[in-house]
Amino acid sequence: MALCLQRQARILLIDDAKGRDVARRAGIPLVGVAGVLLAAKSKGLLVAVSPVLEDLVGVGYRLSRQLIDGIRRRANE
Repeated sequence: MALCLQRQARILLIDDAKGRDVARRAGIPLVGVAGVLLAAKSKGLLVAVSPVLEDLVGVGYRLSRQLIDGIRRRANE
């Protein structure tokens, strides 16, 4: 977060819940992995987000089933 502010980045990539709360309170624009995946799909860079989500979960990335289902809905999958 400090690097984001120091470099005057346009957006912070963060998924940690506590970190997201701090960033929001500080007025820092943010996006998580889900947002990146959805943007990539909408730009035609990914055919589907579901396989990537499953790969992330497979390597230990913590995503709730509710979040995965919501991302899939937004991606029309």
